[in-house]
Amino acid sequence: MTLKAVGPPDEKPHATIRFASGTKRDDEPGHSEPPAQISDSSARRDDRPDQPVAITMPVNVRSAALTVLAVLATILVLQYAQAMVIPIVLGLLISDALEPIVARLTRWRLPRPVAAAIGLLLVTGASARIVYGLRFEVSAIVDHLPDAARRLRRIVETDRPTPAVAIEQVQKAANELERAAIADQLRIEK
Repeated sequence: MTLKAVGPPDEKPHATIRFASGTKRDDEPGHSEPPAQISDSSARRDDRPDQPVAITMPVNVRSAALTVLAVLATILVLQYAQAMVIPIVLGLLISDALEPIVARLTRWRLPRPVAAAIGLLLVTGASARIVYGLRFEVSAIVDHLPDAARRLRRIVETDRPTPAVAIEQVQKAANELERAAIADQLRIEK
């Protein structure tokens, strides 16, 4: 779709829209009558919502280079500002997560700052309770890690075939394939 200003500057804005089918539509504010002299086939194409619209946008090297530089500058600034940006983003995420709790408490006629403090205390307390409840399981897992690592190392070392064994297995497979091919040839000759 190409938009083009038409007419002298003292008139109301006027745009011409050009569709991929080659048809035009003139749009003026307050002008609602259909465009004149559009063939039936092109009118039918314009009525379909799946018709592609041609959008012509010039791409020059200067604008592409400026876009790439802007993206790189943004990444660099965010990298240097991560000590400040990460706490802000975490604060926003936590505030969004606590919003339903705070909203319910404000409906019970509590002031919003008090409701936010209560919500934060509730979430912190629930997290502490979960961590406290899992402390024995976590310590048991940490105690068993060295044994599990030793067992895994033994399994990997014992199941790994030595080079001689690997060559023997490949040789056996080749012999079986050769026997199968010979048997197949004998069956075909008979």
